[in-house]
Amino acid sequence: MEVGNALVESIRSEKVNGLSADLLDLGIKELIEHEILKDIPFFGVMLKTYDAAQHVREAIFTKKMYEFLAKIFDLTEKERATVIDEIAAQKDGITRAGETIISLIDRCDDIKKPDLIGRLFIACGLNEISVVKFLKLSNIISNLYLDDLLSLKDIYKDNFFNEQEMSVYTSVGLMNMSIAKPIVHDSDHSVDALIEAVYDDGFELQYDFNEDARIIAKQCFDIDPPQKASVEHFFAST
Repeated sequence: MEVGNALVESIRSEKVNGLSADLLDLGIKELIEHEILKDIPFFGVMLKTYDAAQHVREAIFTKKMYEFLAKIFDLTEKERATVIDEIAAQKDGITRAGETIISLIDRCDDIKKPDLIGRLFIACGLNEISVVKFLKLSNIISNLYLDDLLSLKDIYKDNFFNEQEMSVYTSVGLMNMSIAKPIVHDSDHSVDALIEAVYDDGFELQYDFNEDARIIAKQCFDIDPPQKASVEHFFAST
């Protein structure tokens, strides 16, 4: 069975409901040979190609995929199938839908990331985010350095992030950058007054986390915005 189709069958399967994060403490070989995985199509395909000496990468990938599947069992079979069908509609078929998720998980450079992508999949299944948003944010998670990703737990702390971190977040699309206008200290908005303000105060770069960053913070780390009218936090470049 082709691995993309095997993954789609696994996501749809009731067998996923029996997966537990407890098994992640097992070694790689013990995990993929575990009795509970034998009837799940994806792991059946991976087991056929597994060899401890030659297929370490495939074994590590299997463990990452287990992390993802063990997370999404919180959804019903119907909810999981709905997400897959919507991805398939956008990606021209079930096989491409499976391959898309495989690519996302495969590019994760840490075992924690598939769990986070699984959380986004759950949010999609519960109609809290769209399929388009799921794919976009999952891609960001796959590509972003883990420590920078985990730092989003502090998204609502003023002045917590340094300029290098803000540049990283901007480059992956989690922050917006703008230029603060110079302050004009009186009502005279003439050219001379503007030039003087620029000379005295200069232009200042400001960074602000956008909606995508806030979705990741909420869905992946359970971080809710503070209870006040505005959650806008601007970080000025020094």
